[in-house]
Amino acid sequence: MTRHITAHSAQLAGTIRGFTLVEILVATSIGLIILAAVSQVFVTSRSTFMLEEGLARLQENGRFSMEFIGQDVRMSGNLGCLQKYSVLAGTIAETVDNRLSNSTDYGWDFSSGQHLAGHTYTGGGTTLGDWTPALPGTINGLTYFTDEEVSENTDVLVIRRAEAASFKLTTAVPADGTPNIGTPNGLKNDDIVLITDCNFGDIFQITSSGDPNADGDLPHGVGGAPGNATANLSRRYGINSEVSKVVTRIYYVGPGTDDVTPTLYRKDINSGTANPVPQPLVDNVEVLRVLFGEDTDAPSNNQANIYQQANDVVNWTDVVSVRIALLVRTGEESGSDFDTKTYSLAGTPFGPINDRRQRRVFTSTIQIRNPIPAS
Repeated sequence: MTRHITAHSAQLAGTIRGFTLVEILVATSIGLIILAAVSQVFVTSRSTFMLEEGLARLQENGRFSMEFIGQDVRMSGNLGCLQKYSVLAGTIAETVDNRLSNSTDYGWDFSSGQHLAGHTYTGGGTTLGDWTPALPGTINGLTYFTDEEVSENTDVLVIRRAEAASFKLTTAVPADGTPNIGTPNGLKNDDIVLITDCNFGDIFQITSSGDPNADGDLPHGVGGAPGNATANLSRRYGINSEVSKVVTRIYYVGPGTDDVTPTLYRKDINSGTANPVPQPLVDNVEVLRVLFGEDTDAPSNNQANIYQQANDVVNWTDVVSVRIALLVRTGEESGSDFDTKTYSLAGTPFGPINDRRQRRVFTSTIQIRNPIPAS
């Protein structure tokens, strides 16, 4: 019995053997090839996903940017029911009485006919003088821009308009009276507003010691910043008159909150007591270029004959449209190809950048709804 078991064990030992070194090397090589192929598929898929996601975000950022700017450009010059023109007068300067002190200052020059303005980048750095006309610094205690706040190669667009929301007077008000528009209205002390009966209008600053949003009263005493030059309105306003908040809105590209990512910003100027606060709107917007369409026909047909940079505009009251060009990039680098293209933005070349981000140019020509008719 013992001899039989021993013989059987020997027989099994003869049939059991391990892998040879060659077999192990072959199996390992095949495994590495399969692993490399799977890794390559993963890397390619991830790279494609990142590229597609970046391009989708790029498209989204471009659309959002154009939507923000386009809405304001279309409404530039809006002064409520006055519509910047009166058949009784003929020009904006005659229909709107700016009651503010320093009424021609950058922030609230609403009655000169320059409802649009701009600053063209013409320099080689980021100081205020690198734009034409130069970016405003501190005027009468209010700081509009500082050096390095706006990125090089980008223009600055300025829009003056009344907000869409308006409020009817609760009662008629004499020239030396206090308008009341009821509550709530969202207005606050130091806001600059327009009151109009649709034929004429006054621009003044609210100088209440109370809360206009709580009591609806809109006092307009002398003094303040910029303050009112006179305590009286230019005329009596009837009960159908309306009041709107007016604002000077500025668009530009500057360093993001991380001081690296280029970002589209907006500033609102409506008070002489506080510096305008930059509002970041859309990130990864690298360049903003602006051209202004002038209608040089006589008589005017409200169609642009020529598009000019801000520093070349001859008569701002002839501007009837605005051409916006934006260069938008992906947030992350992807792919292996470097961006060596030169982009044309409203006729101005930009690039090459020589990184691995994707870029697109967005262009839109926007007609102004409230152009100033020729007088």
